[in-house]
Amino acid sequence: MRRNIIAGNWKMHKTHFEAEEFVAQLLSEVKKIHSSYEV
Repeated sequence: MRRNIIAGNWKMHKTHFEAEEFVAQLLSEVKKIHSSYEV
């Protein structure tokens, strides 16, 4: 059975605090994705 995958590649030119904020926002959005997808 094939799995649905959501993948991305980006460069993070951010300060430590900007990176923490970005990851926190990303994780909150990832939780909204249907469980049949792998991120």
